[in-house]
Amino acid sequence: MNAPEYEAMPLYDNAPHHLIREGFFWISKTEGGRKINALRELSAEHIQAILDTQKLALWRRDIFEAELKFRK
Repeated sequence: MNAPEYEAMPLYDNAPHHLIREGFFWISKTEGGRKINALRELSAEHIQAILDTQKLALWRRDIFEAELKFRK
């Protein structure tokens, strides 16, 4: 297979938050398909809407809540 080379860069939920916000991505459905954003790129309103409307695994909920605290 002619796949480009890559470097594995594992990121765990107990990593420092400044690394998580760069390497955790959220996929949003849009009219044109899907949009992928790093956590740091999501607005606080979008993060709160995710927390309010989505059924999330506890570790994901913790990451979103930590991001909101990080921004304050």
